[in-house]
Amino acid sequence: MHALHRKATETEFVALCFKVDISKMDKPCNKEPNKHDDMQFFNIYELPENIIPAHKQVIECINEDIFYSEHGWDE
Repeated sequence: MHALHRKATETEFVALCFKVDISKMDKPCNKEPNKHDDMQFFNIYELPENIIPAHKQVIECINEDIFYSEHGWDE
C-alpha cells in the first residue's frame, strides 16, 4: 500500500506498509513490556494523540492513495 523512506536519528530505512483487515485477529499482546507500555488496535479515524509522526503520515498517505513518501529529511 505504501513505501516510506525515512531518515531517523542515526540511520535511514525504507518501510513497506500494508493495509490489512484485523476484524478476525486476536487482541494484540505486548511481549516486550520493558519496551512498550501498551499495545492495541485503533480505528483508523480514532487514532491516539501520541502516534509517531511518520506512522501518522503513512496512514494519511494510504487514505489518499499515495504510494510513496519521505519523512525526516528536512529536519
